[in-house]
Amino acid sequence: MTKACGILSTFSPLATRPWRNSCAITPYAAATSLPTFERQPWGQLHWKTAIKLHAGFQPVGSTDSELAFCWIMQELAKSHAGLPQLDEMTRTLRELAAQLAGHGTFNFLMGNGLALWAHASTHLHYVERSHPFAHAQLRDEELSINFAQHNQPGDKIAVVVTAPLTTNEDWQAFAPHTLKVFVDGQAV
Repeated sequence: MTKACGILSTFSPLATRPWRNSCAITPYAAATSLPTFERQPWGQLHWKTAIKLHAGFQPVGSTDSELAFCWIMQELAKSHAGLPQLDEMTRTLRELAAQLAGHGTFNFLMGNGLALWAHASTHLHYVERSHPFAHAQLRDEELSINFAQHNQPGDKIAVVVTAPLTTNEDWQAFAPHTLKVFVDGQAV
């Protein structure tokens, strides 16, 4: 089992966390190395709090992704004095993603604790899971999980990834340059 699978197998966000949406990122530094695991439990952040967290929207590192994220946060702060409504935020992010498209590939996930926005420049896929939960077989490991043992009948979960993780679920591909919004585990 990979390091990330081990960590994820012991993690139950619905039972232990108050927020409705969170992101787990498992980037691969190289094809032969193990993934590093980062979790971003932002919860409901007010844009003014986000300004403080991102030091005035200055990238912490030197990647183009960090620069693009800081630009998005800066533009959101200019466009919205407070936490915008779902449709207003979606409209703004759609406009910003279109502006970024001319600068290259930029897939992103952004959430406010109530909704998750996912933009695909190129490749993103999602699957929605709900009751009755079933077994899922990982694509790259001899491992399956029975989600019925880890979720309640009212739970709904959306998973957004670059490439499908399982072989027996109905993964939906994003069309290029598409922004989708997920609320309570479903695309809206």
